[in-house]
Amino acid sequence: MARHSKDWVEHLPYLELAYNSKVNETTGLTPFLVFLGREAKLPADMVLPNEHEGFPVEGYAVRKILKNMEAIYKYLKDKEDCRIRRNAMRYSREPVLQDGDIVWYLAARNVPDKPLKVTKQWTGPWKIKRRVAQVLYEIEPHDPTCRYPAIVVHVGRIKKFGLALTA
Repeated sequence: MARHSKDWVEHLPYLELAYNSKVNETTGLTPFLVFLGREAKLPADMVLPNEHEGFPVEGYAVRKILKNMEAIYKYLKDKEDCRIRRNAMRYSREPVLQDGDIVWYLAARNVPDKPLKVTKQWTGPWKIKRRVAQVLYEIEPHDPTCRYPAIVVHVGRIKKFGLALTA
């Protein structure tokens, strides 16, 4: 297919089949298996006989698909539960910050005409003024001449400053 071809729509069914029958890196399963409870029936499967495909009794196919769907659901749920636990441990651990600590602050900001990936997201240095709640801190600029006011931020948006600074 040429780069500027106008018949790209004709190729979509083949691309969709390729995508849906490829194992997803995150889930370890094919989208076809996740959505339909069975793997895709590829053209080669229709030409070559498969002795494992027969259905001995009526309703067998339905029971097999339901059993597959239950196993897939359990597998995906277990995998997601593991990810949730890992992320919870990363963000809900007891903070080790104290009043007066120097920190970076993650301030997602948009700079006009500058891509987000090259925009400095971590700003600072900031100084912890006080702990407001279990996961909230009031921070103020480390430089007393800075015009920014003190702000309250979540512990997940601050991290300790790596260098020793003097006031």
